[in-house]
Amino acid sequence: MNFAVSDTSPVPLYHQVATAIRTAVASKSLAEGAPVGPDHRLAQDFRVSVPTIRKAMDLLEEEGVIVRKRGVGTFVASSFRKQPLTVTFLGNAELLAEETARPVKVVAAPSMQKAFGLGEDAYIWRARRRQMFENQPVALLDDFYPDEPSMHDADRLFSTDTAIAATSPQEKVRLVQHQITAEVADQALSLLLEVPQKTPMLVKACTAFAWNDKPIRFSKHVFLASAYLCQATF
Repeated sequence: MNFAVSDTSPVPLYHQVATAIRTAVASKSLAEGAPVGPDHRLAQDFRVSVPTIRKAMDLLEEEGVIVRKRGVGTFVASSFRKQPLTVTFLGNAELLAEETARPVKVVAAPSMQKAFGLGEDAYIWRARRRQMFENQPVALLDDFYPDEPSMHDADRLFSTDTAIAATSPQEKVRLVQHQITAEVADQALSLLLEVPQKTPMLVKACTAFAWNDKPIRFSKHVFLASAYLCQATF
């Protein structure tokens, strides 16, 4: 289990503790029926106060992640009731630093072929960014664009706003369709975001359409998630 918490984070300490335990349960690091605690040992491990641990455990018990047995101890619930996922960090551009990679041309995955109406082995452009909070990756932002003449100047694409560079005056965005889902990190995503596999994730997928109903941009933004929402600005 990851015992690291930050007293400078906008997320309250007890929520950080609850998130760490919840993630350990979801990733099977803590198996069903495994003991959790006691509170004083968790307080030492997380380097927080016992009241903070008790508040975190109250939250986890309410969610159905753990069960408390008087005189016996605290255990991972035998049937973990999954909760809706929400973003764990402030989605404020002033608080989030970005790592931006140079846009690259890639073979379109089946989902991209469907989004852009492309055939097999078609190429698209991918612009990838990682958002960082306190030097830790918290989101992976992938934006995809069709392989068209307006996209062929990679230097221009890299040095200007990607959406503007990819959109001609005749292709202003008319409609954006959003889909938000909950997933867990696979091997590739766990490496990119430096988290264990099966860590809870919130995924926001968007398809932007021009006035002629032509799809001109597809985005897949993946965020670390928990049951605590500070403020999310997409």
